Amino acid sequence: MSSPWAVVQAVETVDLQEIMSEEYARELQTKENSSRTPNKPEPTKPPPVPAVVPKAIVNEEPVAGCSRALDPGKVPAEPVIPDELLRALQEADEKDMESDALVARLLQAQFDAEYDEQIKREENHRNKDSKVKVSYRNYRTVPEELLYEEREDVPIDPKADWDRFETNEKEQKLLPRTGYRVNSEGEMVTKHNLDISGRSNACKVMSFPPEFSTGDAAGFDMKLSNKVFNQLKTHSKKTTRKLHKAQDRKENLATAEMGLDEPTRLILYKWINNQLLESVDGVISTGKEAVILHGETDPENPNLKEDDPLPPKEVAIKVFSTTLNEFKQRDRYIKDDYRFAGRFSKQNARTVINMWAEKELRNLHRIRAAGILCPRVVALKKNV
Repeated sequence: MSSPWAVVQAVETVDLQEIMSEEYARELQTKENSSRTPNKPEPTKPPPVPAVVPKAIVNEEPVAGCSRALDPGKVPAEPVIPDELLRALQEADEKDMESDALVARLLQAQFDAEYDEQIKREENHRNKDSKVKVSYRNYRTVPEELLYEEREDVPIDPKADWDRFETNEKEQKLLPRTGYRVNSEGEMVTKHNLDISGRSNACKVMSFPPEFSTGDAAGFDMKLSNKVFNQLKTHSKKTTRKLHKAQDRKENLATAEMGLDEPTRLILYKWINNQLLESVDGVISTGKEAVILHGETDPENPNLKEDDPLPPKEVAIKVFSTTLNEFKQRDRYIKDDYRFAGRFSKQNARTVINMWAEKELRNLHRIRAAGILCPRVVALKKNV
């Protein structure tokens, strides 16, 4: 590369590893130091004389303004560093190393804190208002339990009460078998005392079922009258009874959405045991009157081959819902049908569902007999 004014030298390409290496940096530092110091004439070394023992060599440097040259027979002696100075330099290097390690640890701690804060923000953004929370605590660099400061050991009095309820129990035990006692003021105290009775009722509230929200009343002197305690007790019993009743009814009497009740599952199990079905895979579709499942027939069942030489490999299982909450007007389509005369009972919902399934079976047979393409019914059992 050249220019009209001067010849520009090409830039030497340097490897990145050489730049980062310590030896290359030391070499650059040495060149820089040599360029700053004035050039000194290199002393000429005399030829070695094996028989003559040299005397003590004294370092003589040329004096500024003097034209006297150095004696070629004398070599400038190397400077001798005292031991104290070497020891001081070594201690300084060790201190620098310790300070560097401390700075590195501080930087690493700051980086870990920033990373954990970012994880916390991502966790809050992911959860937001969702009911099911996703925890990122396993992705943290520093566990949460190590972020808190160590607790100071607080002396615990073994005679002190753990909470207010323990104190109330001790006060109740002070009453003798006679049922009363005389306090320090000379007053008679019985178990019917308002304070003692209220504290006793508060202790009994803590023994309610877990689903009954009682709160933490151990931090203060809680008192409940007999009227309030009886109302809470009655409400707890009604809530528990109602909850169990609703669960039993939902599990045993009704087909939940996207699910099956116990009688329906029993019918499917019997079909599998009788080799009518090989497997029931899952839900295909749901509607207001039924749930459609996907199933596969058993190829080793001889009864299927007798009815049809080419039995279907895959079948659709239609399970009619056993509740009338979504489709309450089914009885209109059954009560006037002569085929179900005398069998209709509006009081029994399950009977209505079974008749509804039978009516759909008869309609499919009539459509197939007329030569119209429609699904072929393999089996019918109650509402399946």
